Amino acid sequence: MRIGEIANQTNISVSTIRFYEKQGIIDSPTRKGNGYRSYDESTAVHLEKIKMLTNIGFSLSEIKKINDFIKVCHTAERGKHPDVLILLEKKYKEINVELDNLNKAQAIIYDFINHIV
Repeated sequence: MRIGEIANQTNISVSTIRFYEKQGIIDSPTRKGNGYRSYDESTAVHLEKIKMLTNIGFSLSEIKKINDFIKVCHTAERGKHPDVLILLEKKYKEINVELDNLNKAQAIIYDFINHIV
């Protein structure tokens, strides 16, 4: 698919997709004979993951670090990246705290609803 199509599908602007490509956050797509970028579905999935990670507070440099780690994840280099594991574990714990807070807020709102009805 062309860049405009993947931008519409993922709701990420064309300029942001080009920026991600330039920064190495996503791989460069193949190019057709006319020079147009040609993205596959896996890039759309990857862009959705990037969007989710940025929405929960990961910086683009952290996302790039994670991406770089995933690329070598199946090699002997895996054990040489404890900083990525620490980063992911920290964010995992933060999300759990946030989920706990959301569950508490949900219970409070539910109680309010029951008192009104």
